[in-house]
Amino acid sequence: MQDRLGELQDQAVERQFLESVLRSDLETVLPTVKAMMAQNQTLFWQTWQPIQQRYLSLEQRQSLRSLITSPLSSTPSIEPILSPD
Repeated sequence: MQDRLGELQDQAVERQFLESVLRSDLETVLPTVKAMMAQNQTLFWQTWQPIQQRYLSLEQRQSLRSLITSPLSSTPSIEPILSPD
């Protein structure tokens, strides 16, 4: 989920950067790049919607709320792994 949202943010930053450097709308100066970015955004939304729906479900929200609000009963001890010298 974090990767998908990061990709969306990256694309928005790239578009803003290109438009500020070119001092024009991408559609006017680089229509092919603009079309590729639009296609990527469509693909993003197609992969994002199932993830979004999962987290919008009442069952999933209740499960996450329970996980966050329930204290851990005990912290498992972690033994250090020693590598042979």
